[in-house]
Amino acid sequence: MGLALCAMLGRAQTPAGRPKQRAAAPTASTIDTSEAMFTTMCALYAAGYESDVRPDNWSSYRAQMRDRLRQQKGPAVEALKEFYRGHQFRDPGSMLSRFVWFGLVSGPAPKFEPIMRQDELPPEVLDLKGFNEILANYYKEQNIRELWMACSRCTTVRLKS
Repeated sequence: MGLALCAMLGRAQTPAGRPKQRAAAPTASTIDTSEAMFTTMCALYAAGYESDVRPDNWSSYRAQMRDRLRQQKGPAVEALKEFYRGHQFRDPGSMLSRFVWFGLVSGPAPKFEPIMRQDELPPEVLDLKGFNEILANYYKEQNIRELWMACSRCTTVRLKS
């Protein structure tokens, strides 16, 4: 899954000697824009999501976005990476679905509190207890609002999986 921004992002160089990466499938879909989903996906890329995937079939925006987000530094990014490591599964689809569910049921930034009662939340979201606080800190520290505003001129966020 990837993000497209309206603004051009700089291309990072691929370091030599990286482990062999698997190719991504060239399929595409779109969803209505959501700041919570956008921030969740930014956080996943910053934490290392799809770091083992070659961007051969990706749009240049998606590859540039991943590279840019992977370079982020700061205490909130480190907390995010630790949370992500603790919530990975062998099946990347299962792991990703938990975070997608989180993005779907999250309220607005900067708190990202659920829009549903606790007893109505999908089990996948319950497994991510505490993620909204980590995401809120990441959102503020990395000024994700600015990235979101650059994309807000678009009518959709293009997701490619």
